Amino acid sequence: MPANTTTKILRLAGLATALFLASCATKPPQKVAPVAPTPAPAETIPEQPQMLGLNNNIALMFPIDAANPDLRARGLEMDNAARLAVELLGLNDVFLTTYNTGGEPELARLAAERAIADGNSAIIGPLTSANTQAVAPIAGRQGIPMIALTNDSNIAQPNVYVFGRSIENDMAELFDYLRRNDLRRVGILAPQNLYGDRAVEQAEAQAGQFNLAITNIFRFSGDSAEVVAQIQEFANSMRRESFGPVPDFDALLIPASTFTMQTVLPGLIYAEIPVKDIQLAGLGIWADPSILADQMMQGAVFPDVDNNRREAFRQAYAERYNSDPTRIADLAFDAAALLGTLIGQQNANEAADIHNPEGFAGITGLFRLEEDGKVVRKLGMTQVDNGAFVQLEATEESF
Repeated sequence: MPANTTTKILRLAGLATALFLASCATKPPQKVAPVAPTPAPAETIPEQPQMLGLNNNIALMFPIDAANPDLRARGLEMDNAARLAVELLGLNDVFLTTYNTGGEPELARLAAERAIADGNSAIIGPLTSANTQAVAPIAGRQGIPMIALTNDSNIAQPNVYVFGRSIENDMAELFDYLRRNDLRRVGILAPQNLYGDRAVEQAEAQAGQFNLAITNIFRFSGDSAEVVAQIQEFANSMRRESFGPVPDFDALLIPASTFTMQTVLPGLIYAEIPVKDIQLAGLGIWADPSILADQMMQGAVFPDVDNNRREAFRQAYAERYNSDPTRIADLAFDAAALLGTLIGQQNANEAADIHNPEGFAGITGLFRLEEDGKVVRKLGMTQVDNGAFVQLEATEESF
């Protein structure tokens, strides 16, 4: 193996090995005053801890043979990343078996039944919300932990961990940043789709917690032919002066994909909305390099993990598979590293181990799995600056 490749792998292994942060601090003994003897208490049977039941077998439930080519590509990418994690961490006693979900709930259900019959003690996947809902009852009946890569936090439940970047978590990180920078009035320009619905719902639910005011909400369709006219309606809802509309917000949240932003941003300029006078803000969906080439995105902010965390992984993946991994691959890598590390840790097979309050540090940043199935992540704020993603502030390293 070339020396430079070895160095990269060692850097990555060092980062990922730190994934398991056990909390085992003990308090020094303290002197106590003697007390009079008391009758022996009635014998009690100590409560037995809930066990994870992990063995060395983990099922990967990915759409590796989906009819949709994009979905199939993501499935293969996740499979590659999970296997790379096991290899780079030297988890030689961990065995991964891939089961094709096809991206279909019924196929996912059948795959889950087969995975359990084959003796797998944990599941990584599925990718989509619908597939996760189909598999959850099957895994639940067997008490098998499932790290699903969907971002739909509404389907989180005990033993079903929603590992994708959730809108709920992203919104909290963004609103905390806006509050600290005195950007108290927030406008929302959201697409009429499920992602937009959830973003608006979370914004309204969380604004009060951060002492922010949602001053304007406008929804637009995904039809590019209609977006410009719809954004003009958005501008018409504002007070106007001689130079154009006067926004009633300090920050404008646009929870839309980078592809949709290509239509939205020109619409804002055409409607004479003074974009340079407000803070453009987004969510994790903006973590796409294609956004960097758009000059109108300069200065925009969104919550994200420090890219330095994933660079060694990106290089190792690119060398092995001749392509750069997307953020979906990051999730699969961390999920495999987490479960594999727990399997490899002596006496780390209780449910409390996966719910470590200190969390786990992976290439997706610091995260913590909660008992209700939600996953809390510590993120920093990223800004688009001169064609690059720039970390505005260090990501917190502890919960």
